[in-house]
Amino acid sequence: MRSIVDFIPAGYELKQVTAGEMAGPCPWCGGRDRFHVWPGKGKGGRYWCRGCGRQGDGIQFLRDVEGMGYRDACRAIGATPATPARSGRPVSKRPAASTGLISFESRMCPEPNAAWCRAAGNFLTFAVAAMDRESEGQAYAASRGLRPETVAALAIGWNPSDLYQPRDVWDLPPAWNERGKPKSVWIASGLVIPSFDAAGRVWALKIRRVPCPEGKDKYSQPAGSGQAPFVLLPGKGKPVVIVESELDAVLVAQEAGSLVAAVALRSAGNKPDAATLAIIKAAPVVLIALDRDETGKKGAAWWLANFTTAFRWMVPSGHKDVGDLAKRPGLVRAWIEAGLRATR
Repeated sequence: MRSIVDFIPAGYELKQVTAGEMAGPCPWCGGRDRFHVWPGKGKGGRYWCRGCGRQGDGIQFLRDVEGMGYRDACRAIGATPATPARSGRPVSKRPAASTGLISFESRMCPEPNAAWCRAAGNFLTFAVAAMDRESEGQAYAASRGLRPETVAALAIGWNPSDLYQPRDVWDLPPAWNERGKPKSVWIASGLVIPSFDAAGRVWALKIRRVPCPEGKDKYSQPAGSGQAPFVLLPGKGKPVVIVESELDAVLVAQEAGSLVAAVALRSAGNKPDAATLAIIKAAPVVLIALDRDETGKKGAAWWLANFTTAFRWMVPSGHKDVGDLAKRPGLVRAWIEAGLRATR
């Protein structure tokens, strides 16, 4: 039986690191030694990239690199095809459902009123102008992997310093703190990510705090902001990637919007509202890319229990979320492409 080593593309030669292991540049994401191969394991060997997370046996390698069908890859390796032909998709023990939904009743998320939307729109106008003139905001956006055209297209703004505005400006009822003093609407400094309704009104604002004091939440939103999931680039029959933060969704859309729609739950434990549920039910595959931590694990368990089309697709080991992958050009898209192949 032949092994992966026999089919390594030119320019990606492997070097022996131990008696049974070889390493070299990854055919997908490059590097020098992140791509590891164990020629003697599995059908034609096993491979795994520490960078983009691609992995599989020799048969899967030929399907990925050469674009071969399952049976052709088996013949090239010298393996006997399984009967029936393997699809490569994980087998689910959950009952089949044409919509992918097993059991869940969605809810309607309250939306802010027209006055709140106007106040949010006025603030966003300020924040977008600040992004244009503030080099600090531009530098921070670039450091998080955002390209200028993405910032412009999504009207992502910058708030240079904390703001406090009267609640009546945002059409919110009076409220008092524990000392009996009137509360204000706090708008944190940092990167401003807006959500828009069908009429183009700003109905939600999320701010990635910069700077963020140690031990405090990294994300903030003005009182009264909408709570429905943040959705980018939905399309009929499009796979969906579920992430936690709006920034992660923006990066998914920026890097792989032609392949998938992006949905940010805003928190790992949140559930889809009616409008988002319709998008998810229509998707052939739902990649659950909640953070690689215990909270993300618990949140993913709900999706796997309720949607037959859901598959857990964490970012590669050594990373926590999509934002970590954005530090390496091309890695976000390569990771999503690998996830879509893994579910075929």
